[in-house]
Amino acid sequence: MTANELIIMVNLLISAMSIWAVMVVNAKFLKPALLNQKRFVLYRLRDKLTLLAMRGVVSQESEEYITLLRLINRTIASTKNFRITKFIKIQAEIVTNKKIQDHLDSILRKIENKKMPLAYQKLVSEFFAVSLQLYERRIWFVRKALSPLLMVVKTVRFFRRAHAFLKAQSERIESTENAWVNNRDRFSVPV
Repeated sequence: MTANELIIMVNLLISAMSIWAVMVVNAKFLKPALLNQKRFVLYRLRDKLTLLAMRGVVSQESEEYITLLRLINRTIASTKNFRITKFIKIQAEIVTNKKIQDHLDSILRKIENKKMPLAYQKLVSEFFAVSLQLYERRIWFVRKALSPLLMVVKTVRFFRRAHAFLKAQSERIESTENAWVNNRDRFSVPV
């Protein structure tokens, strides 16, 4: 082995170790820190909602309080011990569950009719914005992985059922994100 070959091998080894170290730091520290940052925002929103109820701005028995509290708690729960399948399932359930959507539509009508306090409106708006950010951050890899996988599965007839499942998951992710964007836009409060 010549000196140049040895230098190349050492450089490749150092590069591989550096890439591995960056991946470990990202997985062990950076990703959890970014997730916790969003989770803390959700905890803060939940605390603000509770304070609004304690001050009598919103009744603790009201549909608005109960619905938003449940949504915040479900979103927090879906980020604990993070599993992408659990997260997508809970987020998709929030935007596809007819009962939840009826509650959200009722809340939106009250907001549009100026029957809800501005503090509550801002809280709802911030919740949907943060939830969408969480959702987009957590599913980007799944979305990127599904597209090439769909192309591969399409080429093999044996995997028709797998193709249908993956396509349904991809559509579910897309429709869930669209619903979150729609909710964020519907509940946004001009600043």
